[in-house]
Amino acid sequence: YHTFTHSTNVGFLCVMLANELGINDPTEIREIAIGALLHDLGKLDIPDGILTKPGKLSDHEYSVIQDHPRLGFHRLCKRDDITHGQLMMVYQHHEKVGGGGYPVGCPRADIHEWARICTVVDVYEALTANRPYRGPMHLDDVLEIMERGSGEVFDSEMLKCWLTVIKSR
Repeated sequence: YHTFTHSTNVGFLCVMLANELGINDPTEIREIAIGALLHDLGKLDIPDGILTKPGKLSDHEYSVIQDHPRLGFHRLCKRDDITHGQLMMVYQHHEKVGGGGYPVGCPRADIHEWARICTVVDVYEALTANRPYRGPMHLDDVLEIMERGSGEVFDSEMLKCWLTVIKSR
């Protein structure tokens, strides 16, 4: 249930951010929405005991969680109804623009635009939502955390656009 609601929220919020970034082609928006809905598909292959653990994950459990982008990509990569951009949303949504993310640790230039959109929204939604191990964080704290990640974790222009959207609501 948690992964479903998270993915649904990420889908909606990715469309909001894409629109704010000037992406208005209906086909592209639809593809972004579907890619966002699928971004955590690999969590279907993660044991529920790890996904719903109320406490801190062990190093081993965390490495299992970190495999979900690869697992999701593997589930989708041979389908002919999934675009490259959607696959990259699934595979790259935990990559950091400064490198060091996972599963590969690739730099900004190698991270698909839609994956960079998904990263911003995925983190925002995760921090503002109830999690098995904590309640939602206060919006001011979320914005501060995200602003600290500008240019290192998040694409700075996309984050700036997202923060404008959030602060205006």
